[in-house]
Amino acid sequence: MLHTSVRATGNIDVDQGTWDALYQSSGAVLIGGLVALFLSGAVLMQVVIYWQMYPNDPKKMKAMVRTLGITTELVYGVDGLALRLL
Repeated sequence: MLHTSVRATGNIDVDQGTWDALYQSSGAVLIGGLVALFLSGAVLMQVVIYWQMYPNDPKKMKAMVRTLGITTELVYGVDGLALRLL
């Protein structure tokens, strides 16, 4: 468990061991984020291709594909936001 304390100034006081652990795991987080970005692009491409190839599909099917695409982009978007905060 990481031990942190917040001072009145808003700075986070973290010991050296915690910084070392964060530094050692940052590469894994970066690689995971890049894989997530690639997969997000693959899902988006599949949604676009589906939309172009099957314009006459029922509205329920299109709604399901749209929902899946939006949900996937939101999940990967949150992951991307977490990477920017590192």
